Amino acid sequence: MSESSQQLERVRRTCLALAESSERLSHGEPTFFVHKKVFVMFADNHHDDGRIAVWLPVRPGRQTELIASGQQTYLRPPY
Repeated sequence: MSESSQQLERVRRTCLALAESSERLSHGEPTFFVHKKVFVMFADNHHDDGRIAVWLPVRPGRQTELIASGQQTYLRPPY
């Protein structure tokens, strides 16, 4: 099993353990919802960026703070 597949399975187990969660494709990537609201998107080399990532919504301004921290862990997704 590839690293990407292992990471997706880990994210899938975590997300689907939450009440009323579901998974479906959005923008070509596995995406997790509660009802119609996205709470996690798993991105595997999305737009050929070479990354395996989990995209999460955060409070306004927090994304800028995390990116400014200089850690390579955080990125600004294309949308």
